[in-house]
Amino acid sequence: MTTTRTNVVLDDDLVQEAARLSGIRTKRALVHEALRFFIAAKKRKSLLDLEGKIELAPGYDYKALRPRPGGEVPPSDGITAGAVGANTAHEPRRAHHRRRTGKAATTP
Repeated sequence: MTTTRTNVVLDDDLVQEAARLSGIRTKRALVHEALRFFIAAKKRKSLLDLEGKIELAPGYDYKALRPRPGGEVPPSDGITAGAVGANTAHEPRRAHHRRRTGKAATTP
């Protein structure tokens, strides 16, 4: 890791609140953590970026996996994730696919 020395004017109130919330004591460590957090946030894909790009496994029912009233979780039937290709229990894909239009797939 290379380092660069720089002078930065920081808002004292922001520094104090960040230190209180994080438990980090030094300004240098706070800035490093803020930079790591910023980079990680920018690298994460937005769910909106995935719209129309995920094909759910045939028969996948997301509503059946919702917790029931009283917090009871329904029993699992082996399908733990609904995206095809994510190690789910699903039928093999056909060799010929319809051309993707960017819209969510519909069941005939």
